Amino acid sequence: MTRYYRTYLEKSATLVKNSFANTSQNPVTEIWYGDRELTSGSTNSRFIFKFDLSELKKKYKNKEIVSGNTPVTHVIKFFNTVNIGEEHFITSSPNRKERNTSFDLTLYEVKELWDEGIGKVMPNPDNSLIGLDSQSKIGPCNYFERQRNKSWSTFGAVESTLMCNSTRPNLDFVNVVISDTDKRIVSQHFEIGNENLELDVTDVINQLLVNENDHQGFVIANDPVNENNPSVNQVYTVNFFTDKSSSFYKPFLETSWGQQIKDDREEFHKDKVNNLYLFTYANNKPINLDFIPSAVTISNQSGDMIRRLTGNSINQISKGVYKISLTIDNISYPDQIILTDKWEGLFVNDKKIQDKVQEFVLLEANYFNLGSERLLSESFSLTINNLKENEKLTIKEKRLISIQSKKLYSTDRKDYNPSEIFYRIYVKEGNSQIEVIPKTLCDKNINGFFFNLDTSWMLPRKYFLEVSVNHREDQNVINKTVEFTVVENLQFRP
Repeated sequence: MTRYYRTYLEKSATLVKNSFANTSQNPVTEIWYGDRELTSGSTNSRFIFKFDLSELKKKYKNKEIVSGNTPVTHVIKFFNTVNIGEEHFITSSPNRKERNTSFDLTLYEVKELWDEGIGKVMPNPDNSLIGLDSQSKIGPCNYFERQRNKSWSTFGAVESTLMCNSTRPNLDFVNVVISDTDKRIVSQHFEIGNENLELDVTDVINQLLVNENDHQGFVIANDPVNENNPSVNQVYTVNFFTDKSSSFYKPFLETSWGQQIKDDREEFHKDKVNNLYLFTYANNKPINLDFIPSAVTISNQSGDMIRRLTGNSINQISKGVYKISLTIDNISYPDQIILTDKWEGLFVNDKKIQDKVQEFVLLEANYFNLGSERLLSESFSLTINNLKENEKLTIKEKRLISIQSKKLYSTDRKDYNPSEIFYRIYVKEGNSQIEVIPKTLCDKNINGFFFNLDTSWMLPRKYFLEVSVNHREDQNVINKTVEFTVVENLQFRP
């Protein structure tokens, strides 16, 4: 199961070359380069932004994300304004600003403190040397200033200069030499110009989570070859929604990590790897032990020890969730017997608590089936618990959503649980479905299937939860959808 978390922008602005205008409150940023008249030199714009990583750091600290167990990725995502539908494609405009194609955007890190500002209207590229039109707001941050009376060490926030020996119109630059001060992190190529921006910044974010030092955000800019090309007699632009947009298309940092819980306590078969878990709770909320349990002892009902696991054999999977994996062979233990797993060395708030003893049944090694399959094309009924239809949830709520499944017209308890249940969450924009969480495998314990719904990173609006059943070879036997709304304040709840 892949978990997802979104971090939205803390602040942002568009920096227009040679302009004192502030454009921080615009719902859209235009990242352009070029010069219409070939008289005043090339002009360009860049987008500066910063994430507040404090909540993401908390998830690492409280072990909701356990680094080292599974890969964690961090990807910056921006929605292109012309990716909403083909009818919005722009090839040219009356002021000769054209949609850019076949270009690269590059990400840089910002090291100086800056203020967002309150400007909204984007300056016209024709007036960029003056820096404003009749409605533009003068003030920091802008191309020259990061704060009031404080200039950028390098105008435009970051250095991305180059040298070249070709100024011939409509020809590629040759012998390009990027300066030693270039601090590019990652680039993305745009073939058509309607693509969304997706930049993998895993290494950078992992470093910032340990120590942010003088980190003050990022800048997205055109490749230096295009930014500084004096031969482009046209302005080429690509537009993205910003954090000031009132739509769902706000940019964000998406953190994803693998964290699957599949408890085999009720289906512990011999001759295969099985997983057993310890769940620790206080007042129905998961809590962490002070340390990972020191040992887990597997014993029979007579108290004879079968296996003892210690050290790296015991792992913390998530907040309040601990796991061991083991195999018991059929030759050594041919009978179907009850075994116990005793979790030892448990401490909470510096106090040792009683060892936890749990049971599981050792089943025959017939977890697979050869030949014809007797349960194909069957239907299930689904019940989603702890989330009502059209329920309103406040931001920062966390719900454990359980899903009960039952094969229709069956009284066999084993047929109540299909092999897998998936869920996904999406929103609707017109006739389109925009995935917030893609189709994801639910966790499973002795009580059935479940997943954690965390609204802390969800924007206030209406959402749709869809669950689907997979039973053996069948996929999507049945879907069930529940509608819910995330609101900002408790007063809006029924």
